[in-house]
Amino acid sequence: MKIDFKPLYSLKYSLINGKMRVLVFFVLVFCFLPVFSGNNPGFDRKIAWEAIQVNKFSDNESYRFLAFKGATFNSNRQPEYFERIKWPVGTSTFNAELTNPVFVELTSEESALIKSSANEIKINAGIGYERRQPYGLVRFVPIRKNAVTGKFEKIISFYTTDVQKEIT
Repeated sequence: MKIDFKPLYSLKYSLINGKMRVLVFFVLVFCFLPVFSGNNPGFDRKIAWEAIQVNKFSDNESYRFLAFKGATFNSNRQPEYFERIKWPVGTSTFNAELTNPVFVELTSEESALIKSSANEIKINAGIGYERRQPYGLVRFVPIRKNAVTGKFEKIISFYTTDVQKEIT
């Protein structure tokens, strides 16, 4: 009597092939999902504030200032948040707003370095182009004076969204 192992052999490999297909599917989905999701213009941002910075020019001359990771500085030497967001070709306008900003009160030493008394965050948003590719440009100083307490506060996190995006 001869035993035919062919059905068992094909069953074993069909199960392996089925498991391999599922594994390959999940690997492809998790590897390429970030690539196909695009640049989501609205998501949480965090500002990583650093300790007070000091530029020493000479033995008796130095300058102290606030800074955070990735900060640019305006003409008043205040730290500015800046972001460049890629938009579809043909976009002609761009505006942005902050939602759910989380503020933390500045220490008295940090407050002494502030040169502004703005009660609200002023956002400068516009459109810029690089090689005919439009980019939304967002810039603001993440410090405000709390109208109720009269103390300065800095943003540590926020959510940003595009308010208007016209494609012509």
